[in-house]
Formats: sequence, structure tokens, C-alpha cells
Amino acid sequence: MKIIFFLSVLCAFAAISNAQNSYSIFYYKIETGFDTIQMPTHLIHRMEKEDGAFCDITLYKSEANKDEEFKNVISQWNANVVKILDRASKKPLKIYSGKSISGWKLKIAEGVFYTGKKKCSIQLLSFSKDKKTALITYAYSDKLFKWITDEFTKNLKIPNKD
Repeated sequence: MKIIFFLSVLCAFAAISNAQNSYSIFYYKIETGFDTIQMPTHLIHRMEKEDGAFCDITLYKSEANKDEEFKNVISQWNANVVKILDRASKKPLKIYSGKSISGWKLKIAEGVFYTGKKKCSIQLLSFSKDKKTALITYAYSDKLFKWITDEFTKNLKIPNKD
């Protein structure tokens, strides 16, 4: 009887730890320790440590894509990085193509911003397919958070249907 109870608890824990969250076109797993803030056009997952170090994973709703891929990334950078973050790179320091997910092409833009005197990292992941686009931003104050954003990207799923 104890073994059955233990297996039931173990299965329930496994189901919870593998639970998928969804927002707009994205299905994903978020590490424990993040608080979630729902906004009208986006969803923020924020982890903040006692020393002030932070990591924000922001998912934006998909929308109509008006520009070709490169121009789209630049306009997303201006709207979601430059206008929002203090002293953010006016242009991405680097733009490159990532691995497509379910036919959604991926462009990644990287740069920096500041909180006080602290130099922080920002990544913008721009997905485009047909006439739609969606994006995710990763903003973090410490490179130790990079593994969290890498895991998030690795586990990110986008269904084949729109």
C-alpha cells in the first residue's frame, strides 16, 4: 500500500514538474521561482534574487507582420527594447538566425541595457511565419541566468497550426 501511495505521489510530482504553460502561440516550461505578471499585450515571468539580480522572460502576443524579417526585428527592437529599457543599445549589437520551430523562422537580436550602473544583457527572439510575428525577450542582470533562458528556449514549442 505504501508503494502505491509513493508511486502516485511521484507520478503527480512528475506531471506538475513537466506541466506546460501557454501564452499566445507559445507552449513552454518555466523554472520554479518566477513570478508572473499579466499585461494586456504581453506576459512577464520575473525572478529576482535578494542581491537585486534579476531575470525577465517576456512573451508577446502574436500579431500581423508588416515588414520583411530583418526590418521586423529592428522595429521590434525599437518598440520592445529601446523604448522600455534604460540606456538600451540603440541597435542590436548582433543579429543572427536561429533554428526554426514548426515552420516559424527565428531571428535573434542581442544587446545591452543598464540598471543604474549595472550593465545587463537583453535578447530578442523574433518568430515569423506567413504574415504573423511573435517575440520573446530575455533581460537579465547576471550571466548566471543565461542557463535559464537557454533551457527556456530549448523547451519552447509552437504548434504547427496558427
